[in-house]
Amino acid sequence: MKKLFLLFTLFAVSLNAQHWYSMDINVKKGRQNDLVELFDNYLEKFGTNGMQVFLLYNDIGNHKELSTHQLVWLGDLQTISDGLGGKFNNGSDSTLFWKRVWEMAEFVQDYTGEFVAQQGDVTDVSNKLQFVWAVKANNPQKTIQEWTKAMKKINPKNSAHMISAPVLNAGFGGANLYGLSSSKDYKSILDELNMIWSSKEWSEFQENHGGSEILMNFSRQIVKSWN
Repeated sequence: MKKLFLLFTLFAVSLNAQHWYSMDINVKKGRQNDLVELFDNYLEKFGTNGMQVFLLYNDIGNHKELSTHQLVWLGDLQTISDGLGGKFNNGSDSTLFWKRVWEMAEFVQDYTGEFVAQQGDVTDVSNKLQFVWAVKANNPQKTIQEWTKAMKKINPKNSAHMISAPVLNAGFGGANLYGLSSSKDYKSILDELNMIWSSKEWSEFQENHGGSEILMNFSRQIVKSWN
């Protein structure tokens, strides 16, 4: 598996990015800043090949099932596929880069997904705080349709929201949808979520979306992003 990661290189996001690749890692105590510096140096030299990279710290959630951090790459499907296929491999520099990554962190799991619905811009890095839900929906397509209808009516102003569907590896014990909400801080996101969840439109969504089970929910903060 790690041979695949040695081929996988780094990239930057546009507002039109539709796909993501996420890697859960446990960063060794005291090594977060070293990991940021490693990414800084590598990306300054080789660039990001048209995608956006995030290092995120998972601060509230079940860390026995999750991880301390996540690395997330956003971009179009072809670019992500090229990265996984080794197109952006920089030879010995890439090999050394990933060797040093695994000296600082331990791999937990990886998974991929596709944006399927969005309200606001979830790629806005000024929204440092994110809440994430891994969901098993009884009828994913109906859930997406009803969520989109509700969120367009609610139209939150101080947060951004997204639903994505897994591609290839679902992660989290079989999630078929992921939800993400982002805002600048805890107060802002909690105020927005409480407003959404107490609305008539959300009650209608709950009644009509076909049922679902939340497998995992957690919050995370952007440590740094590169593009």
